[in-house]
Amino acid sequence: MQRINKQPCRTCPFAGDEPLDITEGARQEIVSYVIAGTNHLCHSDESNQTVCRGGRDIYLRVATMIGAIKAPTDEALAEAMKEAGLIPGLHINNC
Repeated sequence: MQRINKQPCRTCPFAGDEPLDITEGARQEIVSYVIAGTNHLCHSDESNQTVCRGGRDIYLRVATMIGAIKAPTDEALAEAMKEAGLIPGLHINNC
């Protein structure tokens, strides 16, 4: 089972203190699939078992802006998933 970082890693290209330098094309590609609901994995986790916090936060902000969730938090996403009859956390295994 994958987990979600509680905070962005130091080199997160989206929210790190020392962001990894990625091309603008790569950034746009990642953001487009994150917005579509696909989890992005943290580049600093060699096990490929951790969802990128920076990517998740982008998704949460967009989901809030379009009214899909009440606040840009994991808890609000879990609540919306329950209301839709989905099991929170199950989506993490479907990256």
